[in-house]
Amino acid sequence: MSLEILISNLRSHEMVLNANVAAQKKSKSVALQSIKTSSKALKANLLRLKKNLLQMAKKMIWEMKIL
Repeated sequence: MSLEILISNLRSHEMVLNANVAAQKKSKSVALQSIKTSSKALKANLLRLKKNLLQMAKKMIWEMKIL
């Protein structure tokens, strides 16, 4: 390979790398805001949801017995 071809390949490769760096700089990121919730509140919510689910299941079983 001649020196001119090697230099040309190197320049082409450098242009591709520079384009990739420019594209990465243009990309934007989004930060999500966190919501503070205590573990007690989460446990209370989970307990309430389980209770509601159990009530719904009992109601469905009761309705199936009537039919």
